[in-house]
Parts: sequence; C-alpha cells; structure tokens
Amino acid sequence: MKTTALLLSLAASVQAFDAVSHRRLMNAQIGKEVVAAAPIAPELPAKLAAFAIPGDDADKDADKDDQNEDGDSNNGDESQGKEGDDKDAAEEKPKKEKDQYGADITKTRFGPFCFDQKVSHFDEGEKRTFCQRYWVDSQYYVEGGPVFILDGGETDGANRADDSIPFMEQGILQILSNATGGMSVILEHRYYGASYVTEDLSTDNLRWLNNKESLEDSAEFIRKFPVPKDVQKKLKNKDVFKPDCTPYIYYGGSYAGARAAFMRKEYPDLVFGGIGSSGVTHAQVYYPEYFDPIITYGEPACIKAMEESIASVDELLDKSAETNAALKKLFGLEALNDVDFAGVLQYPTGGWQGQNWDPAVGSTDWADWCRALTVPRSNADATVAGMSVPGSLLNYADYVRDEIIKPSCPSGDIQGCFAEGPDSDYQNTSLSQTWRLWQFQVCTQWGYFQVAPKPGKRTIVSRKLTLDTAHKICKQAYPPGEHFSVPAWPDVHETNSRGSYYIAYDRLAFIDGEIDPWRPVTPNADVAPKRNSTTSPPNWIIPGGVHHYDENGLKDHLKEPKQIQEVHAFMVDFVHKWLEGKDDEGHGHGNGHGHGHGNGNGNGHGHGNGHDNGNHDGWENGKGHDKDHGNGHGNHDHGDHGN
Repeated sequence: MKTTALLLSLAASVQAFDAVSHRRLMNAQIGKEVVAAAPIAPELPAKLAAFAIPGDDADKDADKDDQNEDGDSNNGDESQGKEGDDKDAAEEKPKKEKDQYGADITKTRFGPFCFDQKVSHFDEGEKRTFCQRYWVDSQYYVEGGPVFILDGGETDGANRADDSIPFMEQGILQILSNATGGMSVILEHRYYGASYVTEDLSTDNLRWLNNKESLEDSAEFIRKFPVPKDVQKKLKNKDVFKPDCTPYIYYGGSYAGARAAFMRKEYPDLVFGGIGSSGVTHAQVYYPEYFDPIITYGEPACIKAMEESIASVDELLDKSAETNAALKKLFGLEALNDVDFAGVLQYPTGGWQGQNWDPAVGSTDWADWCRALTVPRSNADATVAGMSVPGSLLNYADYVRDEIIKPSCPSGDIQGCFAEGPDSDYQNTSLSQTWRLWQFQVCTQWGYFQVAPKPGKRTIVSRKLTLDTAHKICKQAYPPGEHFSVPAWPDVHETNSRGSYYIAYDRLAFIDGEIDPWRPVTPNADVAPKRNSTTSPPNWIIPGGVHHYDENGLKDHLKEPKQIQEVHAFMVDFVHKWLEGKDDEGHGHGNGHGHGHGNGNGNGHGHGNGHDNGNHDGWENGKGHDKDHGNGHGNHDHGDHGN
C-alpha cells in the first residue's frame, strides 16, 4: 500500500488519504477567458449590512440552545436533541448516534440528521434503504419562507456545514436565509461522508452512484421534507412545506452546481429556483483546458518559469538514458519511470484552484510555489548531465524535494509513495477508500482527465501525461462485477444530455469565477453561447474569482472584498425578485426577514419554459472545457473532486 497522497476534489479541498499514489489520484478543476459581468447597482452592497450576523459570540452561544434543530421522525432519525429543562425537549433527544452502517451521527448545532433514502429508486427488486445525512438551520425562518438546499456534492457534508467552511453559519446559506426569512439545509450526497449506501465500494456496490439515482435522492428529500420539530410545533399551516406552498431553492458549487441546474430543469414542480456556482454542466473525457486559465491569468514570470522548466524536463527525459537518469536524480525521484515522475511534477498546479479570497478558507500553496520557482538563479550554473537548463528547473527540483517528497514520503520509499503499483494495489474496496467515489464518477459519467494538450499548445505539465495513462486507473480500480461494469470510456453523453453548455430555465442562475480552471466546462465557458444577466435567468462572472468564490462569506459582510460583496448582493437581489414574482402570481410565501416579500397565502409556483438544445459531448472537442472540483472534477492522475 502506498503512503498518504493528496486528492484535489471539485470542491477545491485538499484531503489526505491512504491511496495508491499522489499522481494517480489527483482530481480535476475549471475556467478560462474573461467574460464581462453584468453591472451591479452601486447601492446593492450596502444591503448586505442588514444580513450580517447580529450579536457577539456570547449572544450566538446563547442562541444555539434556542435554535437547535430536530429532524422529522417520520422521515429520518434525529442526531441532535435540544438540551432544555422541559420534559418534551428531553424526550426528543436522539436514542442512537450511529446508523446501521456505523455512521457516526455526531451532535452539532445543526445536525446531522438521517433521512431514510432508497438504495435504488428505479430497481424494483432493490428494497434496502440507507441514512442520507442532512443539516438544518431554521434560526431565520418565517412561516412560508423559502428553503435553501445546499448540495453537498463530492465531499463529506460536514465540510459544508462545520466551522472550516461555514456556508451555513456565515456563508451563502446564512446570507440568503437571513435576507428572505428562509431555512437552510445541507444535503449530503449518497456514498459521500457518512451517507453510506452499501457495505463496501466494490464495482457492483458502486453501481448506484450515478446522476439519475442521486438526483432522485434530492427530489425525494423535497417531496418528504423532514420539517424540524421546533418549527413544526409553531406552524399555522401544517402543509406549508409541500412544494406547491414553499419555494425550494437549490444551490450547489462545482459538481454540485451542475446538480443544482439539473434539479431545476428536471424537477421544476419541486425546485422553485436553482443557483449553480461554478456548475460544471458540460462533461468531457479529455480536459487539458483545465490548465488554460492558469497559463492565461497566472503571474507571467511564474508561468514562463513553469513552461521553460517543463520543456527542459521533456527534452532531458527523451534525449538519452544518461540525461533521463540525471534529471530524476536532481529531483530525488530516480526510482520512478517517466510517467510517474511527470505526475509528481504536476502537483503544484493544484494550488491554483485552492486559492480563495478568504485566507481562512483558501490555500497559499500557489503563491508559495511561484515564489520558490522564481527565486533568482544564475543560468550559467544550471546544468544537468552537462546540458544547460533554465535556473528555474533547479528551483523546481528544490521545491519537489522539500515541499512534496519530505512531507509526503518521510519513509524515503519513493516507489512506494509515488509509483504506479500493480492492479492489486487498487483492490481495497473498504469504506475507508473514499478516493474510489469521485474516481468512479469520473470513470463512468464525467471524465475530466487533466493531461497535457496536443502538440503546438502551451503547456505547464509534461507531455508524458496522456489520456491513456490517466484513464488506466479506471480498469485497474474497477474490474467488472457480477452486476455492473465500468464503460470503456466515461459516458459523458449521459451527463451532457441534461443540458451541457446550453442548459437554461426560468429562475436558474449561474455564478462563475473569471479565472476558475473549471469555467471551460460551465455555461459561462468561452465556447458556450454568451449569456446576458437578467432577474430570470441571472448570470454573473466574478472578476478574479476562482472556484465557487461566492459560497463562503464573513460574519461582517461589509468586510468582504468588493467583488464578493457585489455578487452576494446580486444574489440576494435576484432571489428577492424571484420570490416577489411568486407573490405577484398569488402564491405568497410569507414575511421576509429584514426585507419583506409580502404576505400571501396561496399555493403553487409557476415554472418557466427554458430550453436546452444540443449536447456537445465529445471528448476531444478541442474547444471543450471540462470541469471538476474535484471541483471540475477530472479526477485523477494526471490532472484530476468536493467540497
């Protein structure tokens, strides 16, 4: 078994896991050229002050007891009970903290709770169910207000709910719920986190990890929405949470952003509005475009140094056995073959996607990398096996030895840490092998293999990284089962048939980052039809933004950077208008919090018409862009996940 490796998911999070190799299990990412964003009214950011979290920490702690949520016992098992003096509160405390698969249902402020979900919605012979975890916050809720569901995507739902990336407590959910008298929900994706569907992650047992089943999970959750008991007790209209009474607005980032768009388009009777942040609605197998925004927007000196270094690497690898060996020795990787060696040299590119406007959320890996790579060095002293090389190549080697090998491979077993092993290394299918999840989705329906471009294109990764070498893991990790076999190549047509670049629907918004490496596979890709921003549908590109840049926020929203204040204000504004339009149709949704939306009672909510033509799935589509989070997703090796 190999040592700890890094997996970069679509969610743009870096996770440690026991996997076969760093190179093989890196996830993909999205983005490209600048698209002009719609102008924003100058007064809008000031509105955000009304939605700041009130009170100091003591007030917040005092409020926690009053805001504690309980799941509806008809639809899920509670994992959190309100600690109070009254008898009813005591009786509502959970009686178990683990589900039938051993999931730890930890008590927190907002959950998690269990929703009893079907293993398969479409196989009539499959009768089993599993615990799908979710978190709820109703502190701003006013009866009839909207319910905002944030899709957990390809990561542990707790990563969306806890203090490390607090989308619920001070991020987009808090902003929108506070502004509208709404309720916040985070719904964990099947198989991820502790929403275990099966007892292991074998090929057969992963067959229910697909677009169709997971979208139906969310639909079923809305149909049988588990109303928190503290809210239920106060309701005047016990049917208010039915979809024809309550506006359900679905939000997601990256892979989950694509799901938000699919939910609005495919379940318009359940989903009143959808917001896709960096939503990778276009899938493609071959995804070298992931690196385009890095080349275009990265610091010129850093990108030049990367290009020169990689060109020198490829030349030395191919020139002779002597130069090949000398190069690998310089990096401390002499035990590796060419492909594994090139894979390690690709690691620094993942730092681009990890950037965020909030240092508490983002990573400085990219800045640290560029600083190290561009340290002044005399080219006269830079030689490998007697051949002159750019001084930046020596800096590159220093960085790999000090920042990748030392922390990742303390044993010094280079082959054990970074080399591709035999197929048997991939056959551990226990639930602890979480890397198998997004990788499976990559191999079956999404693609996003981030590898070198075709000759003649600029590159910051070695041309030893090809589609064939990246795709190899699909056969190694998922041998044919009795009931399911992974397709020869990812079935991106299945994903792209849901809308691809062209997906559109009334009350479906798209928010993208200008320099996100996943934007090339979103509706705001340069090859996609240009979109104008209106209330319905809204569209926004964040200047200088990377991956789902709008999702996190600060407690004091006026301390956020200008472009983040603007996009948050824009989102509050169009959601208000959506809800006001619902009221105008006679389907009032109650009183807004801070900004009223009218009182109406009524039921139902209209849906728009929208269109979705063309699929454009192909893999090598030269223009295509692709996606992950990981965050794009592409997963793996060479380029390849979310959260």
